[in-house]
Amino acid sequence: MMGLLPLRFVWITVILCMFVNIAFSQEGEPKTVSEILRTLKNNMNWSKSVSFHIETHSYNTLTGDKREINSLVRRDDNAMRFQQFAKITAPGAHWLAPGSAISEQYIYGMLGNKSSFFAYRLAGEENTPGRIRVFRNGKERVAFKSTYDSAGGPMFLSLSSISSEKSLCDLLSSADVALSNEVLEGKACAVVAGETPFGNIKMWLSAEEGYAPLKYEVKKVPGKHLSSDGKTMFSPAPLKEDGDFFPTTHTLFTVDNIVLEKIGTYYVPVKGELLVRPEFEKGKDGGEQRTVIELSNIELEPDFEAMGAFKLEGVPDGTNVQIFEEDNRVSTDFVYRDGQVVPRINQKALAAIEDTVRVAKGQAALETGKHTTLHLEVREKSAQVLGLEKGVFFEGKIILLILFLGALIILVSGIHFFLRKRKKMTE
Repeated sequence: MMGLLPLRFVWITVILCMFVNIAFSQEGEPKTVSEILRTLKNNMNWSKSVSFHIETHSYNTLTGDKREINSLVRRDDNAMRFQQFAKITAPGAHWLAPGSAISEQYIYGMLGNKSSFFAYRLAGEENTPGRIRVFRNGKERVAFKSTYDSAGGPMFLSLSSISSEKSLCDLLSSADVALSNEVLEGKACAVVAGETPFGNIKMWLSAEEGYAPLKYEVKKVPGKHLSSDGKTMFSPAPLKEDGDFFPTTHTLFTVDNIVLEKIGTYYVPVKGELLVRPEFEKGKDGGEQRTVIELSNIELEPDFEAMGAFKLEGVPDGTNVQIFEEDNRVSTDFVYRDGQVVPRINQKALAAIEDTVRVAKGQAALETGKHTTLHLEVREKSAQVLGLEKGVFFEGKIILLILFLGALIILVSGIHFFLRKRKKMTE
């Protein structure tokens, strides 16, 4: 019996190899790396126009911190539109009142003639006003935000900690990639691995399911690989323990336990787990961050117009707005009103000016004996003069200009009255 044992292993190996070869031959001839990556990228097109709900549950084994985020996400990459409604709870967190939550909305769109990223945040405490932040580097912001765990980034092969602009598929497409075959969880997989400027990437792709990912991992080494912005080197904070500092040797990002579901012609990752584990010098244990991600109510190529997507919802008029320019200037003299960002106006001063204008118009009408129409509607005229037409962005204060217009109106009325009176005297 002992002599037959090695022979059995040989037969088992032969059968497994036949299984892998049959699985890989279902698509025709054996795939090259470029063909596999192209097929993978085509399968990932499901994420270009989609609406879905997503739940993420995160736990840090070192600190014990927990965080849960429930979101509605809408993506329209064809028109560069993005939207996320998020509700954040963190049981036991010191920075959030017990039983409360933070509500956030994110919109990518236009403000005037510039692409902008809108972030509306409403704190969990009662009677705490929300705020809107508008970032002028809109494309950069939305590219980064859409790769967050809570926005489904790991399910799109995009991780905010790896690259904020390129997916893992895009990174491998320009790398020297090795190809091998393995069986993972009973499924034949093409295993692609390569080193990129953002880290060493390895992916297990299901040959029977459009080469959709069943597992992947990225290893980033400080001083060797780029940070997610692609401009600086990856440099995570060291571990501090008893007054000593232990630098990071590398950080391993792993997404596994991926569940695929066929929707239409696509194999969509609907569930997975993201594990982030830093390794430190001298073998110090820095713990790990594990996040369970689950998608539901997935709708491919939805009618965004019918659902009224890509608009801020439930934002009260008068909500304060901060505008962050690309040169780091911050403008705070704006509020949200009637679905638009408008300059903050002192309503009492405006009312006083309008009263003055009405008095001047009445005096002019009495002196001339006619109902003179001066067409001096202050709100409309000042908006046109200052370039504040619908959808147009204006920076600066307008109160002084409104006061100037009011004074000008009074001056014109006075001159008109004086000329009329002088004319009567000469007659």
